[in-house]
Amino acid sequence: ALERLSEHLAYLYGQGAFDLSRGSIFKKLFSEASLELRAHVLSYIGRSIGKEDGDIDPLIKERLEKLWKWRLEVAAQNNGRRELTRELEEFGWWFISGQFDDKWAIEQLCEELKVAGSVRPENRVLEKLLKQAAAFPRETIFALSRIAEREDTASSFSGWKRNDAAILSAVIKSNDGEAKK
Repeated sequence: ALERLSEHLAYLYGQGAFDLSRGSIFKKLFSEASLELRAHVLSYIGRSIGKEDGDIDPLIKERLEKLWKWRLEVAAQNNGRRELTRELEEFGWWFISGQFDDKWAIEQLCEELKVAGSVRPENRVLEKLLKQAAAFPRETIFALSRIAEREDTASSFSGWKRNDAAILSAVIKSNDGEAKK
Protein backbone atom coordinates (compact mmCIF):
# COMPACT_ATOMS: atom_id res chain seq x y z
CA ALA A 1 0.00 0.00 0.00
CA LEU A 2 2.83 2.42 0.84
CA GLU A 3 4.60 1.59 -2.41
CA ARG A 4 1.50 2.38 -4.48
CA LEU A 5 0.95 5.63 -2.55
CA SER A 6 4.58 6.63 -3.07
CA GLU A 7 4.26 5.88 -6.81
CA HIS A 8 1.19 8.08 -7.01
CA LEU A 9 3.02 10.88 -5.17
CA ALA A 10 5.97 10.53 -7.57
CA TYR A 11 3.60 10.84 -10.52
CA LEU A 12 1.95 13.93 -9.01
CA TYR A 13 5.34 15.47 -8.30
CA GLY A 14 6.35 14.96 -11.92
CA GLN A 15 3.13 16.60 -13.05
CA GLY A 16 3.85 19.62 -10.85
CA ALA A 17 1.15 19.07 -8.21
CA PHE A 18 3.74 19.93 -5.57
CA ASP A 19 7.44 20.71 -5.37
CA LEU A 20 10.37 20.08 -3.07
CA SER A 21 9.80 23.05 -0.81
CA ARG A 22 9.82 22.68 2.94
CA GLY A 23 6.66 20.99 4.11
CA SER A 24 5.65 19.52 0.75
CA ILE A 25 4.28 16.01 1.00
CA PHE A 26 6.82 14.70 -1.51
CA LYS A 27 9.75 16.13 0.43
CA LYS A 28 8.24 14.70 3.60
CA LEU A 29 8.06 11.29 1.93
CA PHE A 30 11.83 11.33 1.38
CA SER A 31 12.51 12.69 4.85
CA GLU A 32 10.45 10.10 6.71
CA ALA A 33 10.16 7.02 4.51
CA SER A 34 12.24 3.90 4.93
CA LEU A 35 15.34 3.35 2.86
CA GLU A 36 13.59 0.69 0.79
CA LEU A 37 10.61 2.92 0.06
CA ARG A 38 12.84 5.81 -1.05
CA ALA A 39 14.77 3.42 -3.29
CA HIS A 40 11.48 2.10 -4.65
CA VAL A 41 10.35 5.62 -5.59
CA LEU A 42 13.54 6.36 -7.53
CA SER A 43 13.39 2.96 -9.22
CA TYR A 44 9.71 3.46 -10.08
CA ILE A 45 10.41 6.84 -11.67
CA GLY A 46 13.25 5.47 -13.79
CA ARG A 47 11.30 2.43 -14.89
CA SER A 48 8.21 4.51 -15.69
CA ILE A 49 9.96 7.08 -17.84
CA GLY A 50 11.86 4.28 -19.58
CA LYS A 51 8.54 2.86 -20.79
CA GLU A 52 7.39 6.14 -22.35
CA ASP A 53 7.06 6.32 -26.12
CA GLY A 54 8.96 9.41 -27.17
CA ASP A 55 10.36 12.12 -24.96
CA ILE A 56 8.80 13.11 -21.66
CA ASP A 57 7.57 16.65 -21.19
CA PRO A 58 10.49 19.07 -20.62
CA LEU A 59 8.88 20.38 -17.42
CA ILE A 60 8.63 16.86 -16.02
CA LYS A 61 12.26 16.24 -16.96
CA GLU A 62 13.27 19.46 -15.20
CA ARG A 63 11.41 18.43 -12.03
CA LEU A 64 12.99 14.99 -12.09
CA GLU A 65 16.45 16.49 -12.53
CA LYS A 66 15.80 18.71 -9.47
CA LEU A 67 14.67 15.69 -7.47
CA TRP A 68 17.78 13.75 -8.48
CA LYS A 69 20.10 16.67 -7.64
CA TRP A 70 18.48 17.01 -4.21
CA ARG A 71 18.78 13.31 -3.36
CA LEU A 72 22.40 13.20 -4.56
CA GLU A 73 23.25 16.29 -2.47
CA VAL A 74 21.62 14.84 0.64
CA ALA A 75 23.63 11.62 0.32
CA ALA A 76 26.90 13.44 -0.44
CA GLN A 77 26.45 15.83 2.51
CA ASN A 78 26.05 12.84 4.81
CA ASN A 79 29.33 11.27 3.72
CA GLY A 80 27.68 8.55 1.69
CA ARG A 81 25.99 6.81 4.62
CA ARG A 82 24.54 3.52 3.41
CA GLU A 83 20.99 4.43 4.43
CA LEU A 84 21.20 7.34 1.98
CA THR A 85 23.26 5.83 -0.81
CA ARG A 86 21.13 2.71 -1.31
CA GLU A 87 18.40 4.78 -2.89
CA LEU A 88 20.93 6.36 -5.27
CA GLU A 89 21.74 2.97 -6.76
CA GLU A 90 18.38 3.11 -8.50
CA PHE A 91 19.60 5.96 -10.71
CA GLY A 92 20.63 3.29 -13.17
CA TRP A 93 16.99 3.07 -14.25
CA TRP A 94 17.03 6.79 -14.99
CA PHE A 95 20.33 6.46 -16.87
CA ILE A 96 19.09 3.68 -19.15
CA SER A 97 15.69 5.32 -19.74
CA GLY A 98 17.02 7.45 -22.59
CA GLN A 99 14.87 10.35 -21.39
CA PHE A 100 17.70 12.62 -20.29
CA ASP A 101 20.44 14.37 -22.19
CA ASP A 102 23.23 11.79 -22.61
CA LYS A 103 25.88 14.11 -21.19
CA TRP A 104 23.78 14.97 -18.14
CA ALA A 105 22.90 11.33 -17.56
CA ILE A 106 26.45 10.00 -17.72
CA GLU A 107 27.75 12.85 -15.55
CA GLN A 108 25.07 12.07 -12.97
CA LEU A 109 25.91 8.36 -13.16
CA CYS A 110 29.53 9.22 -12.35
CA GLU A 111 28.43 11.41 -9.44
CA GLU A 112 26.18 8.63 -8.17
CA LEU A 113 29.04 6.15 -8.35
CA LYS A 114 31.34 8.51 -6.44
CA VAL A 115 28.84 8.59 -3.58
CA ALA A 116 27.15 5.17 -3.68
CA GLY A 117 29.72 3.05 -5.49
CA SER A 118 27.24 0.76 -7.20
CA VAL A 119 24.25 1.01 -9.49
CA ARG A 120 21.17 -0.97 -10.47
CA PRO A 121 20.43 -2.61 -12.90
CA GLU A 122 24.12 -3.09 -13.38
CA ASN A 123 24.07 -5.18 -16.57
CA ARG A 124 21.74 -2.78 -18.36
CA VAL A 125 23.82 0.20 -17.24
CA LEU A 126 26.89 -1.49 -18.67
CA GLU A 127 25.08 -2.11 -21.95
CA LYS A 128 24.26 1.61 -22.17
CA LEU A 129 27.85 2.52 -21.27
CA LEU A 130 28.98 0.41 -24.20
CA LYS A 131 26.76 2.47 -26.51
CA GLN A 132 28.14 5.72 -25.09
CA ALA A 133 31.81 4.78 -24.73
CA ALA A 134 32.93 6.51 -27.94
CA ALA A 135 31.15 9.77 -27.11
CA PHE A 136 32.05 9.80 -23.39
CA PRO A 137 35.24 7.75 -22.97
CA ARG A 138 36.45 9.32 -19.71
CA GLU A 139 33.09 9.04 -18.00
CA THR A 140 32.65 5.50 -19.28
CA ILE A 141 36.01 4.31 -18.02
CA PHE A 142 35.38 6.01 -14.66
CA ALA A 143 32.00 4.32 -14.30
CA LEU A 144 33.39 0.96 -15.36
CA SER A 145 36.24 1.20 -12.86
CA ARG A 146 33.94 2.24 -10.00
CA ILE A 147 31.57 -0.64 -10.69
CA ALA A 148 34.46 -3.11 -10.85
CA GLU A 149 36.01 -1.74 -7.63
CA ARG A 150 32.90 -2.10 -5.54
CA GLU A 151 31.53 -5.46 -6.53
CA ASP A 152 31.55 -7.81 -3.57
CA THR A 153 30.86 -11.13 -5.22
CA ALA A 154 32.21 -12.91 -8.25
CA SER A 155 28.70 -13.73 -9.41
CA SER A 156 27.64 -10.10 -9.80
CA PHE A 157 30.98 -9.15 -11.34
CA SER A 158 30.90 -12.01 -13.83
CA GLY A 159 27.49 -10.92 -15.06
CA TRP A 160 28.98 -8.05 -17.06
CA LYS A 161 32.13 -9.60 -18.49
CA ARG A 162 30.55 -9.80 -21.94
CA ASN A 163 30.48 -5.97 -22.10
CA ASP A 164 33.77 -4.99 -20.48
CA ALA A 165 36.03 -5.87 -23.44
CA ALA A 166 33.73 -4.07 -25.88
CA ILE A 167 33.58 -0.98 -23.63
CA LEU A 168 37.36 -0.89 -23.26
CA SER A 169 37.76 -1.34 -27.02
CA ALA A 170 35.47 1.64 -27.70
CA VAL A 171 37.42 3.78 -25.23
CA ILE A 172 40.72 2.81 -26.81
CA LYS A 173 39.36 3.72 -30.25
CA SER A 174 38.31 7.16 -28.98
CA ASN A 175 40.51 10.21 -29.46
CA ASP A 176 40.63 10.87 -25.71
CA GLY A 177 44.20 10.25 -24.57
CA GLU A 178 43.31 10.82 -20.93
CA ALA A 179 40.65 8.12 -20.99
CA LYS A 180 43.08 5.66 -22.54
CA LYS A 181 45.39 5.95 -19.51
